Amino acid sequence: MKDIGCNPSSVTRQKWQDAEVVRDKNWVTSRQPSDLPAFNRVLIELFAEHRETMAERTRRVA
Repeated sequence: MKDIGCNPSSVTRQKWQDAEVVRDKNWVTSRQPSDLPAFNRVLIELFAEHRETMAERTRRVA
Protein backbone atom coordinates (compact mmCIF):
# COMPACT_ATOMS: atom_id res chain seq x y z
CA MET A 1 0.00 0.00 0.00
CA LYS A 2 1.42 3.39 -0.99
CA ASP A 3 1.44 6.48 1.22
CA ILE A 4 0.05 9.50 -0.59
CA GLY A 5 -0.71 13.11 0.25
CA CYS A 6 -3.24 14.26 -2.29
CA ASN A 7 -6.90 15.14 -2.34
CA PRO A 8 -8.63 12.32 -0.38
CA SER A 9 -11.50 12.15 -2.87
CA SER A 10 -9.09 10.79 -5.50
CA VAL A 11 -7.64 8.06 -3.28
CA THR A 12 -8.16 4.41 -4.15
CA ARG A 13 -6.34 1.64 -2.28
CA GLN A 14 -3.77 4.01 -0.78
CA LYS A 15 -3.17 5.18 2.75
CA TRP A 16 -3.94 8.91 2.64
CA GLN A 17 -1.99 11.27 4.89
CA ASP A 18 -2.90 14.88 5.58
CA ALA A 19 0.68 16.14 5.47
CA GLU A 20 2.60 18.90 3.72
CA VAL A 21 4.74 16.31 1.98
CA VAL A 22 4.61 12.53 1.85
CA ARG A 23 7.55 10.47 0.66
CA ASP A 24 7.27 6.77 -0.14
CA LYS A 25 10.64 5.54 -1.39
CA ASN A 26 11.18 7.52 -4.62
CA TRP A 27 7.62 8.89 -4.74
CA VAL A 28 7.10 12.42 -3.38
CA THR A 29 3.74 14.17 -3.28
CA SER A 30 2.05 17.11 -1.58
CA ARG A 31 -1.47 18.44 -1.05
CA GLN A 32 -1.57 21.89 -2.58
CA PRO A 33 0.53 24.68 -4.10
CA SER A 34 1.25 26.26 -0.71
CA ASP A 35 3.15 23.05 0.21
CA LEU A 36 5.63 23.65 -2.61
CA PRO A 37 8.56 24.86 -0.42
CA ALA A 38 8.41 21.70 1.71
CA PHE A 39 7.91 19.56 -1.40
CA ASN A 40 11.02 21.10 -2.97
CA ARG A 41 13.12 20.45 0.15
CA VAL A 42 12.18 16.76 0.16
CA LEU A 43 12.76 16.46 -3.58
CA ILE A 44 16.24 17.99 -3.23
CA GLU A 45 17.00 15.50 -0.43
CA LEU A 46 15.87 12.66 -2.71
CA PHE A 47 18.08 13.90 -5.56
CA ALA A 48 21.06 14.18 -3.19
CA GLU A 49 20.52 10.61 -1.97
CA HIS A 50 20.30 9.37 -5.55
CA ARG A 51 23.48 11.26 -6.45
CA GLU A 52 25.35 9.67 -3.52
CA THR A 53 24.09 6.21 -4.51
CA MET A 54 25.20 6.68 -8.10
CA ALA A 55 28.63 7.93 -6.97
CA GLU A 56 29.06 4.81 -4.79
CA ARG A 57 28.14 2.55 -7.70
CA THR A 58 30.61 4.35 -9.95
CA ARG A 59 33.43 3.94 -7.39
CA ARG A 60 32.72 0.19 -7.09
CA VAL A 61 32.80 -0.31 -10.86
CA ALA A 62 35.95 1.75 -11.45
